[in-house]
Amino acid sequence: MAANTNFALSIVSMTVLSKLEWNVSSDLIAKGIGTNPVIVRKIISKLVKAWLVKSYSWKNWGFRLNKPAQDINLLDILNALEEKKFFSGCDKQVQTSCPIMLGMRTIIPELFENIKQTVDKELKDTTLADISKKVSD
Repeated sequence: MAANTNFALSIVSMTVLSKLEWNVSSDLIAKGIGTNPVIVRKIISKLVKAWLVKSYSWKNWGFRLNKPAQDINLLDILNALEEKKFFSGCDKQVQTSCPIMLGMRTIIPELFENIKQTVDKELKDTTLADISKKVSD
């Protein structure tokens, strides 16, 4: 699944957990999102590994946020997914004598790094609580 799709599903899943005050099953989240529970479990397992979500088993099985929504930002969620770079390109050695293509080897990575820094700042400044407030119950 594409990194941006996993990220979107993670944000939605985490928002559900922030809105509900009980342990939530992956089946319930998946039904609300309209996807397979296995996909939700794979995503949530990464969030559990990053200590953003707590997993409960036995009698009280399900998932819950591991800390308050205002203490979780979107960059935390993205980093938990351990996805490949959102912005990538020109990573391979260019096999050409074209001066434009040769010049692009340094321009594109620098451009993408600048974009990544801007996006990372926006994600860090946006908390799960900010997202949750925008969603009606």
